[in-house]
Amino acid sequence: LSAASLRRRLMLSLALILTYSGLLAIAALISGSLALVSAAVHTLIDASGLAIALISIHVSRAEAKGKYTFGYKRATTLAAFMSLSVLFVCAAIIAWEAIIRVLSPNDDGNDAEDNDAGILMSIGGALGIFVNVAVAYVLGSGGHVHIGGKCDIEMAPVATTDDEVAAGGLELGWTQLASCSPAATTPPPHLLLTSLSIHVLSDILHSLLVLIGGLITTRSPPTTPFVDVSVAGLLLMAILWSSKGAAGDLILELFEGCPSSVDLAAVEMQLLGSERIVAIRKLNVWSVGDTIHLTLEGTVMGRSPADIRNAIKDVRVVASRWSIGEITPCFTLEKDE
Repeated sequence: LSAASLRRRLMLSLALILTYSGLLAIAALISGSLALVSAAVHTLIDASGLAIALISIHVSRAEAKGKYTFGYKRATTLAAFMSLSVLFVCAAIIAWEAIIRVLSPNDDGNDAEDNDAGILMSIGGALGIFVNVAVAYVLGSGGHVHIGGKCDIEMAPVATTDDEVAAGGLELGWTQLASCSPAATTPPPHLLLTSLSIHVLSDILHSLLVLIGGLITTRSPPTTPFVDVSVAGLLLMAILWSSKGAAGDLILELFEGCPSSVDLAAVEMQLLGSERIVAIRKLNVWSVGDTIHLTLEGTVMGRSPADIRNAIKDVRVVASRWSIGEITPCFTLEKDE
């Protein structure tokens, strides 16, 4: 799957979801249904995820310029922060409106209006099932994105003579020059297609909930206020639950913490499990956009720079297990007695 094909899939999915969200908003204004408002807001989670993925693809291809030596990958973090901020504000408004409707129910006994609201809820739920199935198909039929092969490595020894190596004072630094992952293929930027597909599939259940609520109110109009608030409450809980993980990952990225997908203690144990790496003085793992970075300062037991090179290979093997895209190890070579 090429990057251009990936963008087309994401843009098509985004267009479908935004169209559906707009229709839900119109139906909510006509019917006054809080459940439809909640459903419209919930679809914005999918739309924001797709938008962030598109932003990630674009900025990851932009070259670093001037003072922006790391490029513009933090743009995805900013987009995620704005998306979650709007989402939580909308969730608070929905919760407040639900509380008001529970404390001060406005039941005017107009069964015709309640029946119309039920019909719109049913249509919205049925349309949501169709749209989410279509989006899941578009996203789920993808694969891996090819971004390049093996990286070029530059070895930068501080000391290279046999006498200096024998003295046990060799320091050798290594930097991965190319911006690519240890493997030849990597999942789509920032938000995996698989994760998005699973999330969209879960939205089918939420649309089914709206559909059921609409059918109930259509058959029994007097229950409309209760059913409407109940469905809205359940969708609100789904909104907050699905946003919890994204908010935690965002906080980790803002403070350059170790991503939740990486077990830092396990990474250190696997590195020390190498026959060559005998000590780790410093180990940092953080993410920028869709790329996870690792920096390492440690000690290698050996007799020549070849031992350093072999240790770097061990680091790359461990990094590939955790989908770490860029590594910068720096080792001190100690004489092997």
